[in-house]
Amino acid sequence: MLSKSALAKRVDKWQREMMQLQGVFVDYNKELQKKQGEMTQPIFQKAMGIIRRIATQAGYDLVVDKQAVPYHRSDLDLTDRVITEYNQSAEAAPAGSGKAPVAPPAQKKP
Repeated sequence: MLSKSALAKRVDKWQREMMQLQGVFVDYNKELQKKQGEMTQPIFQKAMGIIRRIATQAGYDLVVDKQAVPYHRSDLDLTDRVITEYNQSAEAAPAGSGKAPVAPPAQKKP
């Protein structure tokens, strides 16, 4: 059995350690988000360029993420075309450039 004062000291110590641990977690999470952004930004920019080019060539005024709409015609979906063009440009890149092909999205079965 611990005295009330000893128990209070131990609780206070655990609370301080928990706050310190939460701070470390926040710091690591910020670092992870930063690294994730650094790694995904070039891929995103390249994909956006491909989308822009396809939209311009096809005469589209607007391209919307299909997750943002409740319904879309599948013949207007650019996903597979963007992935194909992205992968073709990655294959044309010199070996060791760090540009890996993107896997196509998993097909949903009805």
